Amino acid sequence: MNCQTRVIYCIDTDAYETNYEQKKELDDIKSFCEKNGYDLIWFCHDVEEVFLGKQVESSHKVKEAGAFRSSRGIERVREEKLTVKEIRNKCSNFLRVLDRYLERK
Repeated sequence: MNCQTRVIYCIDTDAYETNYEQKKELDDIKSFCEKNGYDLIWFCHDVEEVFLGKQVESSHKVKEAGAFRSSRGIERVREEKLTVKEIRNKCSNFLRVLDRYLERK
């Protein structure tokens, strides 16, 4: 069997537009991934904002994730939000990257 392994980093962009340290960290991660042939999935500003449309307090993340899963919230997320090429609020390149390696049903 011929198998390939891919490395895919998944990160939140956080406040990259207003926080110099977070912007530098994002740029460093992008550079590292490019240098090593790794893929990068980003969520602007975080995964909750992309999938839920809002930021979530750390203490509520598990509860919100459970509600999202049980309500089949993934079915309400517009594909256009997950196939963005450039970083944009409440969007991600999640499907753009995974579509290179996986076939959708």
